[in-house]
This record gives sequence, structure tokens and C-alpha cells, in this order.
Amino acid sequence: MLTYGIVAIGLAASVAAFNRVLSQYLMLGLSIGVLALAVIGLWDFRSIHLWTPYFQMTPLRAWFLLVVGIVSTMAAWYRVGYQQHNQVFTGFWLPWFVLAMAAVILSQTVWVFMTAWEVMAATSFLLVVSHHEEPGVIKAGYIYLVMSQISAMAILAGLLLMAASLHSMNFALWAAKARFLPWETKSGVFALLTLGFAIKCGIIPFHVWLPRAHPVAPAPVSSLMSGAMIKLGVFGIVQFLLMDLGATALLWPIVLLVLGAVSSLLGVLYALMEHDLKRLLAYHSIENIGIIFLGLGVMGVGIDLHHPQIAVVGLVASLFHTLNHALFKSQLFLAAGAVEQHTGTLDAEHLGGLIRTIPGVALGFLLGSMAISALPPFNGFVSEWLT
Repeated sequence: MLTYGIVAIGLAASVAAFNRVLSQYLMLGLSIGVLALAVIGLWDFRSIHLWTPYFQMTPLRAWFLLVVGIVSTMAAWYRVGYQQHNQVFTGFWLPWFVLAMAAVILSQTVWVFMTAWEVMAATSFLLVVSHHEEPGVIKAGYIYLVMSQISAMAILAGLLLMAASLHSMNFALWAAKARFLPWETKSGVFALLTLGFAIKCGIIPFHVWLPRAHPVAPAPVSSLMSGAMIKLGVFGIVQFLLMDLGATALLWPIVLLVLGAVSSLLGVLYALMEHDLKRLLAYHSIENIGIIFLGLGVMGVGIDLHHPQIAVVGLVASLFHTLNHALFKSQLFLAAGAVEQHTGTLDAEHLGGLIRTIPGVALGFLLGSMAISALPPFNGFVSEWLT
């Protein structure tokens, strides 16, 4: 019943977009519903009855649904006091975006997964161009849309190759039989899906869309994209490549490690050169996705070398940092939106002394900055240390 209620609230929030207050509180209800579903799934996923042939709950899916639920709840609560242009437009598409992300995580067949993936891509594009009257927004949106479609084509090709090899579109059968596929097929699937999911994650060198799209979107949308959406690429790699395929050629975990190392280093260097607050945060997302990829690479090495302890440590590190990054990056993007509304600018060279005028936002930004800098005892330190 909870799942049907979540869908009903989401549709109601979209329809009620013309009533700002009602839309905002329905969106908050939708987000809390997704969060509650994730918590129940982590507690006992077998007690949740979904539409079995098409959707399924597992502990891994519940973890990523928890990420979506937390970030969505933060963004929905923030919108109650957030002033923005095109409020009706954003209010209509935001529930669809959240529902699509939840459907991606819970989907159990190729066609449901890809349909939800494309709805997520289309709605996020429309939300990115919410302020289309501002210079550079449409260009950034189209770059994001093109990269999203390249990502989707690579993912669809990889999933269809797996489906053709296993003669099934159902992910439950993949989990049981994909590890027995020939090495050549595994390598083809790994290459295609790594390309598709890496683009969605914004990993270097496929990051060109991320520092353009995130800064031009409204603050709640930026927090959802950086805190939740790009993590679905991580979900795809863990679910389809590391868990379903099992052992592959050692080359592929090394590719994940290299992508992670390059992104975590260059993401910081790019951020150091930025003066725009939201672009700086976008580059830090690239860095943190790189750290998550390091954990995924370690997991892959452990699987290929048949060392379950190494694989478990890599998985725990990547999942823990996925959650931690969602928390502090959403906090920072929302704080940046409050700074923009208060000052009218995001140029760091023209900002200063805000702790005297908006002390609550300043404190939140300080705590988030300490977490993203991996200072102990904050959560960013714990998961980066573990990695």
C-alpha cells in the first residue's frame, strides 16, 4: 500500500503545481514516503510487496533508495521557503524526477529500467533549463541532454547484450546466471555499461556536462542531481557489473581504479580554479565520485582475486561514501542557493562576512565544508579513511 500511496502523492504533487503551498507540501510527503519505503526495505525488504514482475526491493536497492529519500526530503523542505522563477514549471516536473529515480532503483526488467532512466533524464533536463531566460542555461541543458542520451544508448546496448546472452530480460535471472557467461561477453557488457554509467556519474573524462548543468539549475534541483541522481550510475555498476557478472578480467577493476584516481585528483584541481560557488561544488562532486569509484575498483579486485574480505571493504567504503556525499553535498548546494538569494551573486570574490547576516546558513555551510574536506570527526572523514 505504501508504494501505491507514494505514486498517488507524486502524481497529486505534479497536478497541484499551480498551487504553490499545496505542491510543496505534497512534494515533501512524497519524499518522506520514499524515505520510509527505504527504511522499511533496509529493516526487512521481504515485508514490502511491490509489483513483482517489474519491481523488486533488495538491501542494495533500499540503500540507494535511502539516498534518494534523504536528499529529496532535504530539497522538498528547502523549497518551502525558497523563492524561484517558474515555480509552477519546477513544481510539475520535480515529483516525476523523484519517482523516476525510485523506479530506476526498484526496476526488475530491462524495459522498465530504461523507461524510468529516460524519464529521469528528460525531467532532469527540463528542470535544468527552468531558468531558460538566463544566458547560458539552454546551452548547458542541451549539452547535458546529449551526454544523457549517449549514456542511455551505451547502457541499453550493454543491457541488451546481457539479455541476449542470458535469453531473459529479468534481472533476477541475471543475478543467478550472469557470472557463468563467457569472458568475451562479460568484457563487452563491462565496457558498455561502464561507459554509460560513468557518463551519468560525471566521471572524468565524461564530466563535461556536470559543471555546466548543476550550476544553472535551481538549488533544490542541483542538490537532487548531485546528491542523488549521479549515484544511480554507481548503483548500476555495483548491481550489474560487480554483483551480477562476478569475476571478470582484472583489467576492468583497474579501469575503475584509474577513473576514480584521475577524477578524485583533477576534480579538486578544477575546483581550486573556480570562483563560482555552485561550479566549485559541481567539481567537488566529480572528486567525490572518483573516491566512490576507488571503492568500486577495490571491490572488483577483491572479486577477481577471490578475496571476499577485500571485496566487502571496497563495497562498504563506496556505499558509505555514497550516502555521506549525498548528505553534505546536498547541504552545500542548498546553502549556496540561500547565499545566492541573499546576496544576488555566487562569485566567491564578492562574498564575505555572511556569518553576520545569515548565521544559520553560514553554520550549515561551515559544517558541510568540514565534512567535504574529510576533517575528523565528520562523516566525510570516516568514509574517505575507509576507502
